[in-house]
Amino acid sequence: MPDRIANAVSYDDSSNLDSQVTDDQIAVRRYMDTRAYRRAAASVENPLTSNQSLYGGLAAISVLMTGLTVAMVVIIQLTEDLMVSIPAYLIAMTYIQTLALPPLVVFSFAVGAALFWYPSVLLRMLFGLVMVLPAFGGFCSAIWLAEMRYDPSMMLEPAICLFTQFMTSATVAILVQFFTPWTLAHYRGRTADPIPPTGLRAFFELTAFFAIGFVILVAVGTADLLAGMMVFGGIGIITTGAVTSLLVGTLQSGNQSKRGWVLAAVLAFGSAAVINAVYAASLFSWDAALQNVALVALASLYGALVIMGTFAICVTILRRFQWQCINRRNQVPAE
Repeated sequence: MPDRIANAVSYDDSSNLDSQVTDDQIAVRRYMDTRAYRRAAASVENPLTSNQSLYGGLAAISVLMTGLTVAMVVIIQLTEDLMVSIPAYLIAMTYIQTLALPPLVVFSFAVGAALFWYPSVLLRMLFGLVMVLPAFGGFCSAIWLAEMRYDPSMMLEPAICLFTQFMTSATVAILVQFFTPWTLAHYRGRTADPIPPTGLRAFFELTAFFAIGFVILVAVGTADLLAGMMVFGGIGIITTGAVTSLLVGTLQSGNQSKRGWVLAAVLAFGSAAVINAVYAASLFSWDAALQNVALVALASLYGALVIMGTFAICVTILRRFQWQCINRRNQVPAE
């Protein structure tokens, strides 16, 4: 009998407690169960210094790009004999996209992240170049070792095409930063000053960089490389749009934005479609890629999955090093 009375009292107490829970408390409990809260709590328990966050995140992206680039060259050399006779289109594009897309989109991610950062544009450009140069150096070294000869002229065409992609990626990142309140930032401590808006000075610095790049392109002569420059430039524009959308959608405080993921996926599909259509028209001498739109779309879907998977790895790296996207309109001034 006493046990029954005790159980009844316990049940009544728990019922009263549940009935006393407010809507605000329920909302707090739900937020504490989210992945965003667990990530924020983990970052508080394991804080990084500002320099560790900055250099660690950028260096990790650079190492990833270098590893993927060298692996691409090595695998292509090892499987060169298997690809002498061009197989079916879907098999060829699966092979090409599996090897070439990851380092290519990490290139756009590195440049986009560096230029979506908040310091002066010239400093961002410097960091972007420092991030991509090891990968290009690894690419050149692997090619020269595979060919068993040192010929700098072999690297002229890929260097110009990648430089074009660098410039278009930089432009997109700065434009997004200028016309939206969002910017990318490493961990700056709890009392950091608010980040100022992107001003016209950023465009003057970008114009100066473009002028230098234009002089370089004219000096080396790029008339024969116009098609490649257009393709790489287009890839840079589309993939960097996906990068900025993904960064805003995944690294902002609070819950992730599904719209960022959706827009990034659409742009990733568009970027893959450009690559697949160009290869369809050039490698197989198709009169028009539209005549085989179903095959191009199917190959592009696989390419989009590869791109989004690669981007997910890059975003995870930045999150581990406590980078975040900040809405400059909602910043709290430091005390």
